[in-house]
Amino acid sequence: MVDELRQVFEQAQQQLSEDAQRHLAAQIEAWLDEQEWDAIVSSPQGQETLERLAAEARADIALGDVEDGGWE
Repeated sequence: MVDELRQVFEQAQQQLSEDAQRHLAAQIEAWLDEQEWDAIVSSPQGQETLERLAAEARADIALGDVEDGGWE
């Protein structure tokens, strides 16, 4: 861990309430998850998968094989 990050974590531990620390941890975790998804989606394999899924969706639409909704 770089010194700057260690210092910020120590400062957060000293100055923030437990609830604020939990909130900060959740924000960092969400940011890390987003970074992971960005890496997956931008990878060649991720791009191929997205292109295949888009082609399948276009084919389903062309065949009229779609339904409204379905996200519940």
